[in-house]
Amino acid sequence: MKLGLKMNAADVVIMIGMLVNAIVIVLILWFYVF
Repeated sequence: MKLGLKMNAADVVIMIGMLVNAIVIVLILWFYVF
């Protein structure tokens, strides 16, 4: 159970990290456009 929870937590952290990176890229593109 602990391993499963750790894996789920890691997946969530990775997903959040990917979303944050995507948002940062979008913001950079917006700044370059404007």
